[in-house]
Amino acid sequence: MTHSTQKDFGATLRVARESAGLSLRYIADRTKHSVSSFDQLEKNRIAQLPGGIYRRAIVRAYAAEVGLDPEATLRAFLALYPDDVPTADMLNLASTPRRRGPFRALLGLVGAIIPIVAGIVYFTQAVRVADAPKRTLSLPAPAIEPTSDASLAAYEQTPVMMMLSVSARTELAVASGGRQIIARVVEPGETLRVELSTEVTLVGDNAGAVHVSINGRAARSLGAAGAPLEARIERASYLDWLAESR
Repeated sequence: MTHSTQKDFGATLRVARESAGLSLRYIADRTKHSVSSFDQLEKNRIAQLPGGIYRRAIVRAYAAEVGLDPEATLRAFLALYPDDVPTADMLNLASTPRRRGPFRALLGLVGAIIPIVAGIVYFTQAVRVADAPKRTLSLPAPAIEPTSDASLAAYEQTPVMMMLSVSARTELAVASGGRQIIARVVEPGETLRVELSTEVTLVGDNAGAVHVSINGRAARSLGAAGAPLEARIERASYLDWLAESR
């Protein structure tokens, strides 16, 4: 791809934004991404942007605000600036059957048997665990709002823990207090425990597959299955994310 084509990508975005009469600050406030990120995008300074799913989220968010098709814009972007996050086409290519010799066929048979055996063992253990007495340990959310400087200090020191669980294969990036925790493809059944110190940012490609609880209480849905996930949960207002009011 030529340098002029790459240069045109950022220029195309800028023209769409200016035609819509929008400023970078307006888009940043709407999407919760930084002005600097959108400025670097328009100037094709892609190396200055966060990598992986964050970069894709920035492109999608910008396109949606200026009236472009987010997915078509992202495909054009990835054609110019491919990243290391696997796409659906890559996953399908990896699963395309190929002719195999006898030895590879034997390995394939063994590989198919092992998950079956592992599944039997897993479900056998799961039944035993299900029959055993269960205890749920959680940190309850503060029952009383702070009403004085002393109670406010105690409130701010109370640990707030988030538990993320995934029900379907999804790309997911999680940052806490500006520090990246993970940014990869997450498999069904995986869980992640994150402390909500100031804020936690969630970015992914399947909002319906990511489920959140805060201090042991279920949070409301992050979005529909297959919808892009972009959420920012702040400690100061995390109670607003709970599925049920206190």
